[in-house]
Amino acid sequence: MIKNQLIALSTAFLRDRNIRRKLLFAFTLITLLFSVCGGFVIDNLLKENLILFIIYWIFAILLVLLMILMALYDMLRSKIEIINEAKIEVDKIIEDINENILEKNNSENDTSK
Repeated sequence: MIKNQLIALSTAFLRDRNIRRKLLFAFTLITLLFSVCGGFVIDNLLKENLILFIIYWIFAILLVLLMILMALYDMLRSKIEIINEAKIEVDKIIEDINENILEKNNSENDTSK
């Protein structure tokens, strides 16, 4: 039950451009804060404990990789959205041209009678 809700929520997040970009911005800030914390605030603790150091920086690397994946997904999804919008615009232009041709043919037929 919870799994289905999480999947539905994540797909909703991924489909909306504004939410995707806000999420990407939040992950960027979290990653920067995490890196600064590890480099300056808790550096003494990390120097003393090797296991904690490795776990901490592996998690930091995973955050960076998650950010990169989200950015790539956003780039590809935005490209698809732009292509779809361009197709819709081209279809509208073609419909307008066809309507203008029909109107022109009808007006020529009316004037020739």
